[in-house]
Amino acid sequence: MIHLTRHALVRMRQRCGLGRTAASRQAERVWMRGIDNQTATGAVGIYLGRVAATFGADVRLYGYYVYVFADDRLLTVWRLPPPLQRIMERA
Repeated sequence: MIHLTRHALVRMRQRCGLGRTAASRQAERVWMRGIDNQTATGAVGIYLGRVAATFGADVRLYGYYVYVFADDRLLTVWRLPPPLQRIMERA
Protein backbone atom coordinates (compact mmCIF):
# COMPACT_ATOMS: atom_id res chain seq x y z
CA MET A 1 0.00 0.00 0.00
CA ILE A 2 1.27 3.43 -0.97
CA HIS A 3 1.03 6.20 1.61
CA LEU A 4 0.61 9.82 0.57
CA THR A 5 2.53 12.54 2.34
CA ARG A 6 0.63 15.70 3.20
CA HIS A 7 2.61 17.52 0.52
CA ALA A 8 1.71 14.88 -2.10
CA LEU A 9 -1.97 15.11 -1.21
CA VAL A 10 -1.93 18.90 -1.59
CA ARG A 11 -0.13 18.62 -4.94
CA MET A 12 -2.51 15.93 -6.23
CA ARG A 13 -5.43 18.20 -5.33
CA GLN A 14 -3.82 21.26 -6.97
CA ARG A 15 -2.34 19.70 -10.07
CA CYS A 16 -4.56 16.68 -10.78
CA GLY A 17 -7.83 17.76 -9.18
CA LEU A 18 -8.08 14.61 -7.06
CA GLY A 19 -9.39 14.26 -3.51
CA ARG A 20 -7.90 12.01 -0.83
CA THR A 21 -9.51 8.70 -1.88
CA ALA A 22 -9.00 9.23 -5.61
CA ALA A 23 -5.40 10.35 -5.00
CA SER A 24 -4.72 7.18 -3.01
CA ARG A 25 -6.13 4.99 -5.80
CA GLN A 26 -4.15 6.95 -8.40
CA ALA A 27 -0.91 6.53 -6.42
CA GLU A 28 -1.44 2.75 -6.33
CA ARG A 29 -2.17 2.70 -10.07
CA VAL A 30 0.93 4.77 -10.84
CA TRP A 31 3.16 2.54 -8.68
CA MET A 32 1.94 -0.59 -10.48
CA ARG A 33 1.56 0.66 -14.08
CA GLY A 34 3.71 3.80 -14.35
CA ILE A 35 6.85 3.98 -16.46
CA ASP A 36 9.95 4.14 -14.27
CA ASN A 37 13.18 5.90 -15.16
CA GLN A 38 14.94 2.64 -16.14
CA THR A 39 12.22 1.76 -18.66
CA ALA A 40 11.80 5.18 -20.28
CA THR A 41 13.98 5.97 -23.29
CA GLY A 42 15.15 9.05 -25.14
CA ALA A 43 14.76 12.56 -23.79
CA VAL A 44 12.01 11.46 -21.41
CA GLY A 45 14.29 8.75 -19.98
CA ILE A 46 17.10 11.26 -19.50
CA TYR A 47 14.73 13.67 -17.74
CA LEU A 48 13.36 10.98 -15.42
CA GLY A 49 16.91 9.77 -14.69
CA ARG A 50 17.96 13.27 -13.67
CA VAL A 51 14.91 13.68 -11.46
CA ALA A 52 15.62 10.30 -9.83
CA ALA A 53 19.24 11.30 -9.20
CA THR A 54 18.17 14.64 -7.72
CA PHE A 55 15.62 13.16 -5.33
CA GLY A 56 17.38 9.84 -4.73
CA ALA A 57 13.98 8.19 -5.08
CA ASP A 58 11.81 6.18 -7.46
CA VAL A 59 10.30 8.26 -10.23
CA ARG A 60 7.31 7.15 -12.30
CA LEU A 61 5.63 8.68 -15.31
CA TYR A 62 1.91 8.16 -15.76
CA GLY A 63 0.00 10.19 -18.31
CA TYR A 64 1.65 13.58 -18.41
CA TYR A 65 2.52 13.60 -14.71
CA VAL A 66 5.76 12.77 -12.89
CA TYR A 67 5.35 11.02 -9.52
CA VAL A 68 8.18 10.82 -6.99
CA PHE A 69 8.14 7.92 -4.50
CA ALA A 70 10.41 7.09 -1.56
CA ASP A 71 9.94 3.54 -0.31
CA ASP A 72 6.17 3.18 0.03
CA ARG A 73 5.38 6.93 0.16
CA LEU A 74 4.37 9.32 -2.59
CA LEU A 75 6.34 12.53 -2.05
CA THR A 76 5.17 14.86 -4.79
CA VAL A 77 3.63 15.16 -8.25
CA TRP A 78 4.13 17.61 -11.11
CA ARG A 79 3.27 17.88 -14.77
CA LEU A 80 5.78 16.76 -17.39
CA PRO A 81 7.40 19.79 -19.08
CA PRO A 82 5.64 20.80 -22.35
CA PRO A 83 8.56 19.97 -24.70
CA LEU A 84 8.58 16.40 -23.32
CA GLN A 85 4.80 16.21 -23.60
CA ARG A 86 5.13 16.92 -27.32
CA ILE A 87 7.68 14.11 -27.61
CA MET A 88 5.29 11.77 -25.81
CA GLU A 89 2.46 12.74 -28.17
CA ARG A 90 4.56 11.83 -31.21
CA ALA A 91 5.56 8.43 -29.83
